[in-house]
Amino acid sequence: MESTVYLFDIIDCKDIGGFCNFTDFQTWYCEWKEMDMFEELCPLPSMCCVPKASKWKYFLSFFPSIKIIVYFFISFFLLLSTGILITKLAKRFVENQTRKASFATTSTEDHNKFATTLAIETWAVKTLMKLLPTVSKKELKIGQKISSGKFLVLHKSKLHDSSVCLKSMKCQNDHFNIFLNEAAILWHIRLSAHLFKTMPLHICNFNGICQLRPAQFGIVFEWMNLGSVWAFLSEQKTNSTNVGKQLDSKDLLRIAIQICAGVYQLHTLLIIHGNVSARNCLLAGDPFKPEKLIAKLADFGNSQIIPTKNAFYECWASERSVWPYKWMAPECFVTGENEKHQFSLHSDIWSFGAFLLELFSFGDEPYPNLSSADAKTLLLMDPKMNNALNFTETFIPNDVKRIIRKCFALAPKDRPKAENLIKLLQQY
Repeated sequence: MESTVYLFDIIDCKDIGGFCNFTDFQTWYCEWKEMDMFEELCPLPSMCCVPKASKWKYFLSFFPSIKIIVYFFISFFLLLSTGILITKLAKRFVENQTRKASFATTSTEDHNKFATTLAIETWAVKTLMKLLPTVSKKELKIGQKISSGKFLVLHKSKLHDSSVCLKSMKCQNDHFNIFLNEAAILWHIRLSAHLFKTMPLHICNFNGICQLRPAQFGIVFEWMNLGSVWAFLSEQKTNSTNVGKQLDSKDLLRIAIQICAGVYQLHTLLIIHGNVSARNCLLAGDPFKPEKLIAKLADFGNSQIIPTKNAFYECWASERSVWPYKWMAPECFVTGENEKHQFSLHSDIWSFGAFLLELFSFGDEPYPNLSSADAKTLLLMDPKMNNALNFTETFIPNDVKRIIRKCFALAPKDRPKAENLIKLLQQY
């Protein structure tokens, strides 16, 4: 590594591990030095800072280009194996679903000629356990069920005396490949963190996967004690004293900056989140000390890795039964004989604008008086006039409204990048 020395006299550093008040954002690894001792400080690829002091030196370390190339190919090679696995699974899964449709007219003897969904998932879990970081079921103490949906269930659990969250599928269903994709994305984030010695501070930490049954696995995350941002805000809206001190605009702004930092961290890895919303962001900390709340981005079932920052990924609309239409940008909808959806880094920014609307309205979703299908229709008819901001009657500060409108720019390239959004939010 090479180092460039900067002398700072009045750097203002806030909580380590949180957001640091910097004018410009550095893109590589940072450390500080006092006398002859080096210590890592805020090792975040998007922003770093040093304590306020007059004689300390700040070192910005960066990778020579050859090292970047080497690390890139190592990461690409390791990721390729998981990518091939996901591709094969998707193909086999679609083939199997097609065969299942014809099973009703075939004999029981004919059924045995084809691999069942259970067989495919058993093979997939067995293969995945060889590729990704694992957590032994013996070490994991599965505890109280904290959430249950149509496809997924969450349990508060214990791993080595530390609280964690176990996310698992209820049963065999057509969301199995989505769950596999989420595990692969989390592994890629963790691998990148190890390669570049930087741990994303505003992306929910991934401990590993745990095989629960031959055809079932769970994803183990860090425990975020306050749950989703949406749930916390909804409780705050009732003015209940049981959920802590009432959040003010500055508290909401800190949450917004942290989630935007998470989006930026994903985008530096060329990962599209695909569903930035208050339900998919988690909170931790003391609810009676809102100035110290930690917010992190979670739920990567819709996420995808792209080859370049201007690329997008495309999928059939029929691949999933539920889409987050109210958080999707107009260009995501590709109409035609077979409807498709397209996602990009730019569409994540639109979704972040919808998240800001949720945040500052204490949990009101975009287009509150419209169904998801009606919101989609409006976006297709006149996205410029009928964006989510025009349909909310909730008070939102004017400065925040201006930022949301920038996120809702009709042309994708006119929307600000995540790092620029952090600066805009910082100025508010």
